[in-house]
Amino acid sequence: MARLTGAAGVPLRVECLSEVEREALRWPRLQALVTHAWEASPLYRARWRGLGGPGVIRTPADLQRLGLTSRAEIAADQAAHPPWGALATAPPESFVAVHRSGGPQPLYWYDDPASWSWVQGLWDHVYRAAGVGPGDRIFFAFAFAPVLWYWAGFERAQELGMLALTGGAMTQLQRVQNLFDLGATVLVTTPQEGLELAQAAAAHGFHPAKSPLRAILYAGRPGDDPGAVGRSLEAAWGAEPFCVTWLTEAGITGYECPAHPGGVHLLASEIYAEVIDPETGRPLPPGEEGELVVTPLGRLAMPVIRYRTGDRVRLAAGPCACGRTFPLLMGGIRGRVGGEGR
Repeated sequence: MARLTGAAGVPLRVECLSEVEREALRWPRLQALVTHAWEASPLYRARWRGLGGPGVIRTPADLQRLGLTSRAEIAADQAAHPPWGALATAPPESFVAVHRSGGPQPLYWYDDPASWSWVQGLWDHVYRAAGVGPGDRIFFAFAFAPVLWYWAGFERAQELGMLALTGGAMTQLQRVQNLFDLGATVLVTTPQEGLELAQAAAAHGFHPAKSPLRAILYAGRPGDDPGAVGRSLEAAWGAEPFCVTWLTEAGITGYECPAHPGGVHLLASEIYAEVIDPETGRPLPPGEEGELVVTPLGRLAMPVIRYRTGDRVRLAAGPCACGRTFPLLMGGIRGRVGGEGR
């Protein structure tokens, strides 16, 4: 069984490194990822054919030479080479999980055991920051569609020794009954689902604020203020809220800490992130609002290099009261710069 290292709520050393220390750990992984994509992904090999090999990427500034990867490019690739496209680097027989993004033109995302284990492991940062661990009973209020963040959190909770409770194929009343009867201590939900569940509980004679819940982990949506959404959920349930940002193509990108600083910490040890001007592609300095571009460092089966998320963010550097030095996405995902779904 996997083990959740570190004390609940207390940041790990990797979450408290200086930017120089963090870069020293991330840069070799990023170079290895680029080399892997160059050698094993037909899509990237064709696109980068004229660059001269992965050895040309020596500094962060050199990343600009690789260009940006877009959702539209991957959608076109999957349409031309169904079902997994030319992006994948692992053989189809090795895939153990597939998930589907939202929007009218969804993407299918495949993982082999190593990549799926990495995606699940991102939840460790979320659980630790929220003080969640073995002994907790986590209620996942979703219908078990192929949604990445729910499945990864559910399976990781089981691996870590928590009781993972499913809300699939249930009416709202049945969900409320299970949550109360089984003594769930943590709720994983979306803001809308969480509030509707509280309303259903009250309508059927339950008292949400008197439930056993002590923490709510909710999916941050573009344009939502984590502070305002969190206060609504806390008022409804009497439990501490924690915002989590994610996307199918990368996994978890950010998570809220116990200090509740008005944003989420970028998961900077596992996600190499840039903020760009969405019109020109020019990198922006910390503090300026732009589009979030991500490179997940551990998802090798279907790697994305400099992926345009379409999420509008403002990155703030500096230490947080919680002790983490991971940069903050102030206000979470502040909106969208275009594109479909997430």
